[in-house]
Amino acid sequence: MTNPWLAIDVATAPITRAREMRRAWERFVVGSGGQQGDSGDTFVRAPIADSWRRSAAAGVDPSGLRIAPQVADADEASARWEIHPLAEMAPLIRSCLAATADESQHLIVVSDANGVLLWVEGNATVRLRAADSMNFAEGTLWSEGGAGTNAIGTAIAAKHAVQVFASEHFNEIVQCWTCAAAPVHDPCIPTRWRSPRRRRRRSRRSCAARCSIATRGCSRATAIGSAPAPDRGPWSHRAVA
Repeated sequence: MTNPWLAIDVATAPITRAREMRRAWERFVVGSGGQQGDSGDTFVRAPIADSWRRSAAAGVDPSGLRIAPQVADADEASARWEIHPLAEMAPLIRSCLAATADESQHLIVVSDANGVLLWVEGNATVRLRAADSMNFAEGTLWSEGGAGTNAIGTAIAAKHAVQVFASEHFNEIVQCWTCAAAPVHDPCIPTRWRSPRRRRRRSRRSCAARCSIATRGCSRATAIGSAPAPDRGPWSHRAVA
């Protein structure tokens, strides 16, 4: 695979890739001489290997005993979202993705520049499962320092769109999910929605807005990362940003 930002290509069986990555993750976590940080496996993509090193250096626990921390309560997360530049885009994001996300059991997520989740949209059952299993909910911190390698945090850290598949996640508890995310810098937000012509002419830019848009879910479809995990249950989602 020539693109290091894509997790898997059509020629590779997801179950095979998942098992390879699980073994590579175990070797990294154990490391040489009991130290984390040995990522010499050649089939571990460079963005993932780099992220694993950053996660280990940040002291993230890979065992799954610690989950993403809550850094804002529901009221504070809602208040942050209300003033976020992309909040105005929520109706457009919802109209483009919500129906598909609900049907395929994906989640659509927007975080702030620090990786704090501000808006989570999608199937209610999947949202509850994500919140209960790994604290994936508004107000939680999904930066690499908060949750280890994951598409949201890694996209922000690497300043590049990225997919993270199964055991490419640093924290073991997240490894039954797959996700993708893209950082959004200086979004162009329309001041009006009614007139396409006026929308093209009149727009404003916000230099403060740096965020990550991602979708997560538990789809069993044959898309990237949405096949049943070989030993751990269904992977979630291909994230579309």
